[in-house]
Amino acid sequence: GLGIAVATAPTAGADGESSLRRRIRSFRERLKGLRKEQRMERRLVLSELRGALRNLVDPVKPSWREAKHGKGSLSLGPGGLPILRLRGTPEEIGAQHGTLLKREIKVLVDRYLPGFLGSELAKARRDARRFLPHISEARIREMRAMAKAAGVSFEDVLLAQTFADQYRAWGCSCVTATGDARPSGPAFGRNLDFIDMGFLHRFSLIVVIEPADGRRVASVSFPGLCGVISGMNEDGLAAAVMVVHTGSGCATGTPFGLLFRDVLERCKTSSQVPAVLSGSTITVTNNLMVCDAGGDARARRG
Repeated sequence: GLGIAVATAPTAGADGESSLRRRIRSFRERLKGLRKEQRMERRLVLSELRGALRNLVDPVKPSWREAKHGKGSLSLGPGGLPILRLRGTPEEIGAQHGTLLKREIKVLVDRYLPGFLGSELAKARRDARRFLPHISEARIREMRAMAKAAGVSFEDVLLAQTFADQYRAWGCSCVTATGDARPSGPAFGRNLDFIDMGFLHRFSLIVVIEPADGRRVASVSFPGLCGVISGMNEDGLAAAVMVVHTGSGCATGTPFGLLFRDVLERCKTSSQVPAVLSGSTITVTNNLMVCDAGGDARARRG
């Protein structure tokens, strides 16, 4: 038989770059992204192992005790569920938070953050300061009051609000049911996937914030966090974040937990949320699921 071989030269694009070179460049970029993703995954595994191994040797657990400070209180609900109620000005809210959860905040600062960040702890503290121009004055006053009352540094309180923006830590999912699927009213389900280190889940609690100049907000949270990652306000608007860290890293902007607390304090319905978000710079790619009392459910990608 007769075999015929045909060779074709790589085609050139409008910029003169051949298709082969474009494919090679695209492959290198994908490979670079995969390597970065691998480093992220390795950091997550090492963080979990560091914290879990230390917790086996020196376990920690919260000591929830009912108490009051100023207008705030810590009470135990059904099944011993801790409920922190904070009321008043930013300074009052911060002082109540820091006083009522002093020991638990120190566990976050002394055990969780060092375990999570490892050798990058000092760098993360320095990098956290770049978010300050994007945080409202009221929230900074609240954080300073909390740090003073809890006996920890403002730098560590700031880091607690920003470390999840700086470093990949999430893998969450949400579901809503509205309309005919839920005739008795909308339902909102949320799963929080987070680095636990064998003890963080024991420190979760309900935080109810009643600011002097905003809507009341209830959230499922952790000691020392001023923001909201899963919460609902007094008008029935619920929100939960699903962070998607990409190879582009973290931009300088408003830490997403603080931004989403602003959403719940300022908005009554889901339709009002985009206007609040569009006025701020998002730090990392994320999806915010919102659903209001009227059953308007939507996922906002930022």
